[in-house]
Amino acid sequence: MGFFDFLKPKNKPEPPSLEEVRFSEIDAWVSIQHDLAYNEIKIFLDDLHEKISKEKDSLKEKIEILKAAELKNQKLPDRAKQAMEGNRETYINKLSAFLDKVDFPSDPEKVEDFHSDFDRDLNNFEKTVARNHAVVEQFFGEKAGAIPASMKKIDKLINEARVKVNGSYLKKVQELQKKIENLNKTLNRKEELRKEIDYASEVLQKVSEKIEDQEKSLNELQNSEIYREFLGFENERAFLEKELSGLETSFQHDFSEIEASLKKYENISQNKILKRYLENPLNALSHDHDLEIVDILKATLTAVKNNEISLKDKKKDKIIRELEKMDLGYFKNFKQKNLSFNGQIKDLTAKMETSDSHRQITSLKQELSSGKIKLKEKKLDLHEKKMDFDKIDPDELKNALQKDINETLSKSRIKII
Repeated sequence: MGFFDFLKPKNKPEPPSLEEVRFSEIDAWVSIQHDLAYNEIKIFLDDLHEKISKEKDSLKEKIEILKAAELKNQKLPDRAKQAMEGNRETYINKLSAFLDKVDFPSDPEKVEDFHSDFDRDLNNFEKTVARNHAVVEQFFGEKAGAIPASMKKIDKLINEARVKVNGSYLKKVQELQKKIENLNKTLNRKEELRKEIDYASEVLQKVSEKIEDQEKSLNELQNSEIYREFLGFENERAFLEKELSGLETSFQHDFSEIEASLKKYENISQNKILKRYLENPLNALSHDHDLEIVDILKATLTAVKNNEISLKDKKKDKIIRELEKMDLGYFKNFKQKNLSFNGQIKDLTAKMETSDSHRQITSLKQELSSGKIKLKEKKLDLHEKKMDFDKIDPDELKNALQKDINETLSKSRIKII
């Protein structure tokens, strides 16, 4: 070795050779890594198990020594001796019971839970025997003091096992196995989405075709001679309804023109029929079969002319003209027209309601409306599935897994093909 050899860079360990692994075989490959890592940590745990067993045996010997120990000062009062014996017996019984529960597992998977349980039980044990130990230690100093020291050794060995397992190669492999499991679930979900997309596309196509057929049928019906006849009925009914509305509006307007005189005459006469006309002229006329309103209006006209009802001159003249107009012929003419319009509207409505084309068109329009809503929902569902499908990139996931494996497992370098 030369004098300056220490200045030369030390040789770094060569990285593991690159191994090509098919993605379909990655589970098996990682399982092999798991078995190797498991066996490695198992050797360590078996050795640790032996050390803990030896420490337990040593502790049991110390318990026996403490149990057999005699007081150096035999002149103590009986009361003090009884207190000592009581505390020693309790301490030894609790200690022996605790020790019997310390059964260190050889399975790496159980070490973490065992450590948590042991740590909890040890803390509880120390709290429950603190007073007993303090009393016993006053009488048997070193013999009692040796026991906590052994307990700490066991605690240290169990904690060492937990640290070793959590930082072990096995733990890293297990984390990778979880990632592979999640990756496989994601890839399986992509395959499920592909099937769902195919099915949703077929359903969408069928719904679209059905809507096209319904629109074609609707168009044919709407251009048929029967439907044109139906439209003629509909237009004629709309015209008659407009005429009827105008007739009734004019009738109500006439009553509003003479309302001031009628109110004053109703106050004088207390006529119940007139009161109904003031509330609703159309409704009152439908119940006034004998047209008693004609005589009431005549009486009102006479009262106005005789100034029995006070009205302003300009208004009075207008009311007189309206009252003179609303004679028996006025009401008969109104009732005749009203009856005629309602009768014609009723006949046209009956013809429209019995029209096959109308029923078919109404039914088709309802089906089309429902179909278009369904089509919109199916399109949205298909769009969302396609988005979810496109988000899953198998190559990207495989590359990420390959990177995780190479960064996590220092003993291996792979290329997923």
